[in-house]
Amino acid sequence: MNPSRNPLRLAALALTATATHASVFLTEHISGNFNASSSLGGVAFGSDTPFTLSATFDASAGVPQATGIALFPSTGFTLDLPGIGTFTGSPSDVYVFLADSSNVALGGISLARMQFGDGSGSSGAASPKFTTTTPLLDVATPAPTVFSGYTGNFVFSFSLPLTGVPGGLVVNDSSGPISASITAVPEPSDYAAVAGLALGAFALARRSSR
Repeated sequence: MNPSRNPLRLAALALTATATHASVFLTEHISGNFNASSSLGGVAFGSDTPFTLSATFDASAGVPQATGIALFPSTGFTLDLPGIGTFTGSPSDVYVFLADSSNVALGGISLARMQFGDGSGSSGAASPKFTTTTPLLDVATPAPTVFSGYTGNFVFSFSLPLTGVPGGLVVNDSSGPISASITAVPEPSDYAAVAGLALGAFALARRSSR
């Protein structure tokens, strides 16, 4: 069979084109460890505690702050604490603040920052600094990327209300290195396309094998 006519290959290519075209929402992920004095529900963790903060945002809704810097309102967030639970709260309490290497105000470093409380970060921020993004981040048209070359934090102190958790989350600092990335969020139509193309590819593959 001509590889270019392979039904599974054609379906995969169609899926890639569909997802690339439809992806408008992105999710920023920040992972690391909260320090021992940080607390959940008013109770200190007592030891360094692994976490992942994930905030979804509309890539077209950025508000420019300066050259190479933009602020994005969150449309939803989760806090994952392995072994403890996964938590959420009001999207209006979280903002995604991105800086790419073209910025002058921050000396060209790349930021994968979340601000809490309001757009000004009235309840603090998680603001790790990185030297590199792959592929290169452009805050005017953000896309999936991985931050690398962690060089510390501008600030890592904030409070965050959580649904069903009186006292919420209070973070005093991080402990150890931080990792960050931006990933695509498929739209519901993409899931339907995935299912339809997969079924079509399966049917074509069966016919071709007869």
